[in-house]
Formats: sequence, structure tokens, C-alpha cells
Amino acid sequence: MPYVVVSGLPVFLSDDRIARLRCLWVQERRPKSEVLASAIASIRGTPESRDFEAFRRVALERFHRDDPKTFEEEWVNFDLQGPTVDQEAYYVIGDSCALYQRGGIIPMRQDFTTTPLEEIAEEAEFFPAGKTFLLGFESKHYMSLRRPSTWRKSSNVLLTVRTAGIYRIIGTLLDFYVYSTDFMLKLGPTVEVLPSELRPPGSEL
Repeated sequence: MPYVVVSGLPVFLSDDRIARLRCLWVQERRPKSEVLASAIASIRGTPESRDFEAFRRVALERFHRDDPKTFEEEWVNFDLQGPTVDQEAYYVIGDSCALYQRGGIIPMRQDFTTTPLEEIAEEAEFFPAGKTFLLGFESKHYMSLRRPSTWRKSSNVLLTVRTAGIYRIIGTLLDFYVYSTDFMLKLGPTVEVLPSELRPPGSEL
């Protein structure tokens, strides 16, 4: 589910946050069947899902207005660990790409050299988390006096992400770290791929 921006702060909607908002939605709307309404609200395109999307923004804005500090602690910051972190990884990395409007996720099920981008995006949505995917960026070459042939050129950079190796993701959507047994990934205004050995003390679980 796409992130939501509240007072300039991007909020990553993890599964537990969505569940929390959906419980509040059910409490306020008081449908005849709470279980059924909650299930239907998770299906895109239904009246319930559209109502829930509008409600979640209003609720988040209310949380921020009532207590900005607590809002940042509970809704802006995140520390994803445990059995669901590999599922959340796909979405939080994808949200970072969308936030900074750079790069994107490519499912390894697709031949990205021949498949239209629209089909790749649709495929990515239905075969996401817990898999291996490619994180793609276009990298501009730095100008070099020794290699003038590289001026104003760029190349595609593809990083293979194995979500089964990810065990912790911490930070905010503006700037966060992905800890993996394969590497350490920093996603923010810039993208950095670092050796896993550079993990700071205490990051291991």
C-alpha cells in the first residue's frame, strides 16, 4: 500500500499500521459485520476500500495534530524486525523509490529487457514480498578528465535483493538502513550499498 504524506512527513504503512488503522475505521464506522467490512476494505476498488483510504489520511492528520512528537515516534519512525520483515522489505524499498522518484523494483519473473513497464509494474504488485527481486537505478557517470568518453553518459545499475536474507530495516522513509546477511543498504537522498561487515554493533539479531 502506498505511503501517506502527513504535514510533509512520509508515513510507511506497514502491515501492523494498516491493521491498527483498520481497527479504528471499524470502530468509527460501526458496520453491521465488522469482520466482513474489514476484509472488503482490503480489496481495491470497493466502496469500503475507498472509504478506508480517505479515513486513514484523516486519522493520521488527527494523530499528528494531537501529538506531533508521538506521531513521529509511532508512525514516521520504524524498526522492522521478526518474521514479517522480508515481506515488508519489498514495499518499504519500493516506497523509497517512489518517494525520491528514482529507480524501481523489477520482479525476476519478468524479462525486463522486453516486457513493457506497465506489465512489469502489474507483475510486481502480484508477486511481491518474500521473493528475490532486482532493484534498478540509472547511474550517471562522474565527469573524468582522464575519460572524456564517459561525460554525460549513464548506465543501468541492478542490485539483486534476496528478501530472505533481510533481518532488520530501521529509520524513516526519508532515510533508512536495510540490514541483510548479503549486504547493508542505505536508502535516502542517496543510495549506498555497503558490505555486511560494516554493520554497526547491535544491529545483529
